[in-house]
Amino acid sequence: MASSKLSSQMLETRVESLCGEELRRYRDELRAELGAQQREQQELRRQQAAWSKDLQELQEDLQVVCDGLRRAGVLTPKDLWDSRKARRGAELLKAAFQMTDIAAAVGHFAGPVAAGSLGASSPSHGAGIRDALPSILSRCWAPDLYVCGGQAYGTRSVPAERFDTDTQRWLPLPPMPTARSWCAAVTCAGKLYVLGGRSACGSDLSTVECYNPAVCRWELLAAMPSSREACAATSSGGFLFAFGGSRSGKVLCDAEAYDLLLGTWQVLPPMPTPRSWCAAVAARGLIYVVGGDDGGQNLATLECYNPATRFWERLPAMSTGGREACAAVSAGGFLYVFGGSRGGEDLATAERFDPSSKRWVHLLSMPVARAYCTAVAVDLAVLNAADATEGSPSVRSQRRPLLYVLGGRSSRAATAERYDPVTGLWEVVSALTIGSSQYRASSYS
Repeated sequence: MASSKLSSQMLETRVESLCGEELRRYRDELRAELGAQQREQQELRRQQAAWSKDLQELQEDLQVVCDGLRRAGVLTPKDLWDSRKARRGAELLKAAFQMTDIAAAVGHFAGPVAAGSLGASSPSHGAGIRDALPSILSRCWAPDLYVCGGQAYGTRSVPAERFDTDTQRWLPLPPMPTARSWCAAVTCAGKLYVLGGRSACGSDLSTVECYNPAVCRWELLAAMPSSREACAATSSGGFLFAFGGSRSGKVLCDAEAYDLLLGTWQVLPPMPTPRSWCAAVAARGLIYVVGGDDGGQNLATLECYNPATRFWERLPAMSTGGREACAAVSAGGFLYVFGGSRGGEDLATAERFDPSSKRWVHLLSMPVARAYCTAVAVDLAVLNAADATEGSPSVRSQRRPLLYVLGGRSSRAATAERYDPVTGLWEVVSALTIGSSQYRASSYS
């Protein structure tokens, strides 16, 4: 019993000793940390005192400089006051533009071009404008058509135009840096891209140029791996795709893709069929290349490229026969093909391909036969008078794609025609201000 009591006392003594050691160690750590903080505060006070002294000396030097400038008649007290007001105004303006609502209101009033210029030119004041640009563009610009390049009266053209779908008018754009015809154009992520073509001196081009509607400016991008004219282009999944064409008279099967994020080109598996003057469109993640010329005959061939598997598939050929220099566009999951040339004869035929059933369907022919034309789809609000209630002047509108076919080689090359997939009817819309053939167009929305 005595032995057990002694062991218990020894255990208690040991526990007290260990606790005391732990407390002393913790106390020492706190003292060391407190000492470090005190030394840091002393260093900060020392630096603050030094900065205060430097600031006082700078203020004294500034006062001496200002007194000297005033005595010399270079700087008046009014100049000093105006300078202070301008500096304070700039600070207030910068703070105001950091508020997205204010920046958006200013951008809507000034217009997208002026807002884009401010956003690009001012790193500080333009930050809010840059954040508000998507809202400004969506409110100020309805879906529009863009045309560029081409050939008018035998001369390669530099002009570019925008078709305002609200006012039905064509408006000039800044000219392309490179005059070219037989080029390809495509839109992606709100910008217009022009690829390849034939230069003013008749040489094949590999240059790629981009037009940014937000700042109303062109820029030069990385050139294609191979120069070519009469190629086809489309966009899908953040990539630009270029297919076929010709170089020095040789018809190509080349396929290449441009990564918009990395700014680099990559070579893709070649097309099964070499062709120039073909058309390419993207639909539901797949790329379709249709028509063209293989150097000996016009083609009715339709081939599909899958970017995920990097494989090509041959699909049923066009039912109306081979054609080159036709226009193609996708809308509503369908592939539409318009016009073109066969044996030197310009065509007005139109047909539609359903990828689900893999069948072609004939459509109402275009009002004007044309080759070397281009087609784009624009999603517009279309009035539906059948939905109007009796006694009410208002009508409802539905958004659906309308298909535009523009330019080319025809008796009315400067005209543009619009096809409504729902009604199956055509109508003529405003003519281009530049009567160009063999140009390329694309849409921005």
